[in-house]
Amino acid sequence: PLINAWGEIFPDLLTPLEEASPELREHFRYPEDIFLVQARQFSSYHVTNPGQFYFGEDFWSLPIVAQGDPGIEGGPTNEPVQLEPYYVLLPLPGEEAQGERFMLFIPFTPADRPNMVAWMAAVSDPDQYGRMVSFEFPLERAVPGPQNVAAFISQETEIAREISLLDQLGSNVIYGDLLAIPVGRSFLYVQPLYLESAQAGSAIPELQRVVVVNGDTVVMEPTLEEALARAFALEEEEPEQPPEPGEEPEEPQEPVPGDVAQLLAEAQGHFELAQAALERGDLGEYQRQIGLAEEAIAAAVEAAGAAP
Repeated sequence: PLINAWGEIFPDLLTPLEEASPELREHFRYPEDIFLVQARQFSSYHVTNPGQFYFGEDFWSLPIVAQGDPGIEGGPTNEPVQLEPYYVLLPLPGEEAQGERFMLFIPFTPADRPNMVAWMAAVSDPDQYGRMVSFEFPLERAVPGPQNVAAFISQETEIAREISLLDQLGSNVIYGDLLAIPVGRSFLYVQPLYLESAQAGSAIPELQRVVVVNGDTVVMEPTLEEALARAFALEEEEPEQPPEPGEEPEEPQEPVPGDVAQLLAEAQGHFELAQAALERGDLGEYQRQIGLAEEAIAAAVEAAGAAP
């Protein structure tokens, strides 16, 4: 509607989409501001029963998390804010054979609870640009939401102690965006931590730690590669419950195979290449490298789950 209105007022201002070259269309990204408006409306208008809608039943909300993007206008903050949409590469449920899609993504939580109940995405790929999709989890499935995960992180004594040590001696710890990344049938949460000098004129935030939450496993390491490797290793090493009387004890599991670590190292390499491509403005290569990184992570998850 906005484009149509501007086109009527200024006929020569805009160019028809059909005239865009395929190379240019590959760089189109669904706009975050329009998507955010649509997500807020959909959080209520996904309810189609008039009675439920009237009483506000089953309304959703966008997650509230503590994040401090060091690049936001006005400077970083660790105050609770609404989670912003972000771009991800993932196959749509039921369309895995068609490969991954580059989409703008946002999760939903119930209006009165912190667990994740659904997510919504807008496709940016040229062949389906603008397609809106949503996925709602079954009622019987409990999926931790960003607020749950933020609580998991804050309750980890080791992480809290290390953050306290970093957040002193003239430095401030800034929490980056807490991202829920779909991997297979589950979600992997990743949050970077930045360190900013309190001295005037030198307050340039630098990445210091990366927190990864894989199910009930919460780890923090200097790099994403190390955090991923440790998160999956700890998942494999979790102690098992003692057998019931009369039951035979299960054989101890082998440690995580070397191919998992290799796949995680491969993913880290693709993330670094993606960052380099982004810095030089090559969005096509950036998208390709991010896709390869997520494929390596998915393969690592599958390999870890298939370990004997």
